[in-house]
Amino acid sequence: FFGDPNYDLEKAESLLRLEWATEWDEEDDDYNNKVRLRGKLQLPRVSKRLNLVFSGEDGDDLTEDERQNEDRVGLLYNVRENKRSRVDLTMGITTSELRPGIRYRNQGPISERNRYRFTQRLQYESDEGFYTTGQLNLDRALSEDKLLRWSNRVIYGEESDGAEWRSKVSMRHRLKNPRKKHNLVVSYYGAVNGVTDPSFTKNYRLGALFRRQIYRQFLFMEFEPSY
Repeated sequence: FFGDPNYDLEKAESLLRLEWATEWDEEDDDYNNKVRLRGKLQLPRVSKRLNLVFSGEDGDDLTEDERQNEDRVGLLYNVRENKRSRVDLTMGITTSELRPGIRYRNQGPISERNRYRFTQRLQYESDEGFYTTGQLNLDRALSEDKLLRWSNRVIYGEESDGAEWRSKVSMRHRLKNPRKKHNLVVSYYGAVNGVTDPSFTKNYRLGALFRRQIYRQFLFMEFEPSY
């Protein structure tokens, strides 16, 4: 429902999301507007395993700064997939360079109400050198309409400040109203991120994301206050 980029990539279909976003920041006292296309297109005439990818896929719930860094086009080729694991080759494409990489994913149930998802990606960029991104999501279904997620991400590379890490806890709650046909889901979250060289915490973040369908099932509106 929230359109997590990491999950959209593995759907067995073409899927595009067109986003228009406006952001206001208290410190800058300025508005920022942006239109973004993300998702993937299957290329069956070339290969059933090959996909054209928009705006990268560095994990779920990116901040706005991270989203801006992810505006790119690339190719994703599925090398192997089974019930729990998957291996993809990636190739980011810009006007000035190519960004080759490899991505591994493993996911599955831990128990009836608990699941895990682990992804690891190794990539090369001319300005960043080699770097790797690891992410672990732990999900617990509190009820049919509530999901608790603990998400942890670590980036380490030639140009990173040691290990750049982020930990986030969120609870997603689907609010049912039998008189309304469009869904409303709220995600409450808290996050902290930092680096290890030198070792310090860069930021704490609290917020809530309200998302609901309007007019049609394919049209969504979001509102996200955060501090």
